[in-house]
Amino acid sequence: METQRDNLRERLLAQGEPDSKKMAVYRKEMQAMLEQNEKTLRRQKWYAGGIWVFAVLMTMTLLMLGGMRKDTPVGVFWGIFGCVLLIIAAVELLKYFLNRTRVELLKEMKGLEVQLLEIKDQLRVDRR
Repeated sequence: METQRDNLRERLLAQGEPDSKKMAVYRKEMQAMLEQNEKTLRRQKWYAGGIWVFAVLMTMTLLMLGGMRKDTPVGVFWGIFGCVLLIIAAVELLKYFLNRTRVELLKEMKGLEVQLLEIKDQLRVDRR
C-alpha cells in the first residue's frame, strides 16, 4: 500500500515538472511579458507626470483667476474646479504607483518561479 502511494506521488510530481525545451520557451515568453510591462510602465510614468504638471499649472492659474474674482460665483467655481483637477491628477499618480508596484512584484515572483523550476530540474537530473 505504501509503495502504491509513493508511486502515485512520483507520477503526480513528474506531471508538474517541465522539460528543458518548454522551460526555454517559458523563459523567453516570460521575458517578453516583463519587457512589455516595463514599456507600458514607462508610458504610464510619462502620462501621469504630464497630467500632474498640467493639473498643477492649471490649478495655479484657476486659483489666481478665482482670487481676482473672489466675490463672484465664477471665482469660487474656478477654485473648486482647480481642486478637482488636482484630485484627478493625484488619482492618476496613484494608479501609476500601484502599477509600478504590481510589475515589480510580478518580476520578483517570476524570478523566484524560474529559480524553483531550475532547482527542481537539477534535483531531477541528480536523482537519475
